[in-house]
Amino acid sequence: MTWFFLLFLCLYSLYSGDWLHYREKLDFYEMYSFSGLEPVYDMILFQIEGRYILFRFIVWGIALLLLRTLFHRLAINSFRMLGFFVIWGILFFAYARVSLGLSLLFYGYSFWVKPTHKMRFIGYLWGTVCVFSSIFCHKSLVVLVLLLPFTFISLYRKRFLFYCCCCIILLFIFNNLILPYIDIYLSQLDGTEYFSAESYARPFGKKIVDASVRSPLFILMAYLVYELVWKKKQKEFSWEIQRYFVFVILIFLTSLTLFFSDIKSQVLFYRVLYMIFIPFAIILSEAYFIVSRRVLLLCSLMAYLGGNMWLAYSFLGHLNGTIQ
Repeated sequence: MTWFFLLFLCLYSLYSGDWLHYREKLDFYEMYSFSGLEPVYDMILFQIEGRYILFRFIVWGIALLLLRTLFHRLAINSFRMLGFFVIWGILFFAYARVSLGLSLLFYGYSFWVKPTHKMRFIGYLWGTVCVFSSIFCHKSLVVLVLLLPFTFISLYRKRFLFYCCCCIILLFIFNNLILPYIDIYLSQLDGTEYFSAESYARPFGKKIVDASVRSPLFILMAYLVYELVWKKKQKEFSWEIQRYFVFVILIFLTSLTLFFSDIKSQVLFYRVLYMIFIPFAIILSEAYFIVSRRVLLLCSLMAYLGGNMWLAYSFLGHLNGTIQ
């Protein structure tokens, strides 16, 4: 029943402006046979003749099915994992089409870290197909594909500090040597309103809501780094869970690098940050018996309250017309 409830939430995620934006894309497709989304979504729209709820049922239904299969493959307590996923990630998962690509990528990745015993080569091959196919669901997933090889390098104190230093160096290079030369190019691309300061102009209330949603994640990530990296408790994880933990750290560091970059908008920062929640739920489920449950549950409660603040703010914004 829980999965059906999650599917219902994905079908009617009216709290997000993207729900209406995708509906507009569907209307555009009916007029021009082109939605402006990735070709895979145009293929789906062509087969279902533009029925919007059916479109969402197919896209998010497949995403949830892949997610359920991933949880089953890793043989982790599904109740804990699903609970943490609902608290930390379902609101983001339910509204963005990138969720299909994320589910496909992390599902495929599970065959790399935990291949089938009898047909290992087939498992590796299937995982590779899934990982690279995810890019066709959303081009931003190129970031995760580039990070993926580094997840097979174990993460210890010195290596974590090394990654932090690399982020600082890359940040300096990007801000001073790369970004000045690509501003003109970016201004000519579709969707580059994300790079403008105006696109991230937010009222004070929205800034409070954003802080309430993201602060628990930042606090818990700092705590997990201390417990699992500094105190070396990650050794209690299985090998495949350690790989997902490294993935979480790399995604988080990448998002922080984007946050401190000179890109005028923070859209890229939080888009990458929100890619963390599927492997994050996996890690929290396994860390439940390793780190302090009190800290884990307290941060989860803060995240739950922050999510509800976001929902309330979004619905009020829709009612008074400030959010579309």
